[in-house]
Amino acid sequence: MQTNTYTNLFQGLYQLYRKEGAKGLWSGTIPSLLLVTNPAMQFMVYESLKRTFLAGAVAKSMATTMTYPIQLVQPRLRAGTGLKPLVKDVKDKPSTLFRGLEAKLLQTVMTAALIKLDT
Repeated sequence: MQTNTYTNLFQGLYQLYRKEGAKGLWSGTIPSLLLVTNPAMQFMVYESLKRTFLAGAVAKSMATTMTYPIQLVQPRLRAGTGLKPLVKDVKDKPSTLFRGLEAKLLQTVMTAALIKLDT
């Protein structure tokens, strides 16, 4: 295997031109120029996904946090168990209305953000 060594760029270009002509100097230029768009496309898609994902996540997290106490009350009313135990717990510790919110946020925010990416 022959290895070409040159003392500088211009010597290398000159040797390539003598060996392969002008076509050799420019071979691969078009694919190289097209591949320069790769990082630009990556950045464009990343920024677009980041914005839509973030928008969906923030919107859903706010909506879920504001309606979470109602989400706790609804199944109790449907089951007919009444609200007295919940009201007693809330009087003792108001944060009871938000118990389990972290898990609910993880579920709903990821779902909403990923659905936002799909649209």
